[in-house]
Amino acid sequence: MNVALCVALEQVILRYWMWNTPQDMLVLCNTLLGKQGKLAAIFNTTTPGFCDQQRGGAPPERQYTNLHVSFEILRGVILCMLRALKMTGMEMTSDVMQRCNANFCWPVTINRTFSAQLVGCTVDDGSNTDTVMWEEVLALITQDVRQMQDIIYSHGLAADEQLLKIFTCDRRLLMLCYVYNMLYELKKVHPVLGSYPDLHNRIAALAHVIPSNKIVNTSASFFNKMSEYYSAVDIILIRAMETLVADQLFSTLMMCFKPCYRYHPQPAAFMYSVLYCLDKTISHTARARQFVLEICGQLEDRDGKYALLTPSFISDNHQLSLPSQFCQALVDRILQASNYPHQPPAFAYKALTGACIELLASPHAPAITARALIDLVFIRPLHQPYAFSLLFFSLLL
Repeated sequence: MNVALCVALEQVILRYWMWNTPQDMLVLCNTLLGKQGKLAAIFNTTTPGFCDQQRGGAPPERQYTNLHVSFEILRGVILCMLRALKMTGMEMTSDVMQRCNANFCWPVTINRTFSAQLVGCTVDDGSNTDTVMWEEVLALITQDVRQMQDIIYSHGLAADEQLLKIFTCDRRLLMLCYVYNMLYELKKVHPVLGSYPDLHNRIAALAHVIPSNKIVNTSASFFNKMSEYYSAVDIILIRAMETLVADQLFSTLMMCFKPCYRYHPQPAAFMYSVLYCLDKTISHTARARQFVLEICGQLEDRDGKYALLTPSFISDNHQLSLPSQFCQALVDRILQASNYPHQPPAFAYKALTGACIELLASPHAPAITARALIDLVFIRPLHQPYAFSLLFFSLLL
């Protein structure tokens, strides 16, 4: 089991869900858990069917029959879903919450994995806080929630229009100050249940420990479900790149994600899709080159070092050559893949895709490379112009 990869996956999932909008979160929960009946099993089961044995649940062979997902991920889903319900003005009945609390138990693996710092946490009952100040703040927040509900049910506004109308600049500042005081000054996690002075220990444990279910995977079952794994990994990675994380975190993510692409069925198509879809944020940057080189480095044993990328891109990122020169090199590479005397080169089946990836990951602006390609097309005498046309029109598409 690749622990570093699991850490990166779960942290990306949890952090992205924290940043997700309430409407998208409700759709995600319905798609992720609703279709498989797992959300209904959590809320509608009268007995704790997948709790651990110490908490009075099912026998060991049936502990995880209904739920094959990390409990920390499940906890993040439930918390984010409840947060989305509150922010959109929706309410849940008390019996549903009781069933959720009764069925949501931590397994034995989590009790064994968590560090000793989480045992015996001191709890502040809130006696030293200024209750009058917090009552005024909570009264303002309650007023905002009621006003939001009135607008939702009375005027029937769209989802994105609700939040824009309610959270004005002054109210947004008030909410930010309230959250800042709770988390960093009072170390308060919940405004009713209490606060935790050792919050930094909990955050450190969340960042370094992965509580998860019992994992039993054979090589046969892994390869049978490879199509499901790779689609999930691709989506998680591209959503992590959309958030524009810090450079240090991006390097850690790429270091943990790149082993997944050693046996990826279509790595070149995935890289081209990411660079094409994130053209305004990722393409033509140093991060784009790092993304391409990290994934292509996993393909050297399978396809060879220069099966997808040219030596000029790997060595100096085309910075030592003019745009017309590296465009000519890409066109010559496509011609070599199309016309060969006896045996096709190793890059024959992916020369066009590799050229598009290099153009999107290179530091040269699209207008400069497009001008260089046009100039190459009209060079006389014209030898096999279809290669220029393929490369040029593929970029336009």
